[in-house]
Parts: sequence; C-alpha cells; structure tokens
Amino acid sequence: MPGKSGSISDIFADVLLNEVIAKAEYHVDMHAGDLGEILYAFGGYPITGDADRDRRGEALARLYTPRLIALYREASKLPPAAGSIVLEATRRGVVSILAESGGNGTLEEADVEVHL
Repeated sequence: MPGKSGSISDIFADVLLNEVIAKAEYHVDMHAGDLGEILYAFGGYPITGDADRDRRGEALARLYTPRLIALYREASKLPPAAGSIVLEATRRGVVSILAESGGNGTLEEADVEVHL
C-alpha cells in the first residue's frame, strides 16, 4: 500500500498521488495492454455520487473512447478497481479516468492515436 514508509515503489506512489495528482483537476492513467491482453480501447472512471464529478468523469472517458466505458462502483471487479491510482485520485477530488488502448506489448499506430 502506498505510504511514506515501505518500499521505494510505495514511497514513489505516495509522492506521485499526494504531491502531483491530488493537485490536478484532471488525471488520465494511460495503459497500453500487457502481454497476453488484446483489448478494445476503453475508458473507465469511478462513480462517486457527486453529480458534477461523475458528469466530468464520463465526459473525459468519452473523449477517449466514446464506444466503450467502464463504470466503477465500490466492490466492482471492473477497472479502475480498488487500490488503483484512478480510484485514489478520485477520492481526493480529482476527475480521474483509466484509458486503455492496445495489447500484447505491441506498438500499433491506431492504439497510440487513442492516447493523443
């Protein structure tokens, strides 16, 4: 778990989240599909219950991938899941989405264009 103590990765995650992302209005966590994954491009965001933040989260996700949106609710297994930087940023008041495009560790122009 990120924090001021623990591994260097835990400390880095804590600084990134609390000293950089938490000061932003918007945050996009860009992913490109790991080895063994071939994904349709999608955007995902946590439902917060705050109508304005939820509306802005949906709008940002739709800018990325208008055809496929994952809505995260507590206890859901859909990304962005519990413990993710997207969910933690959202809990700090930042409009944050997961943007996924690509797969299998390849670099395809169409997948890159989703992130531009």
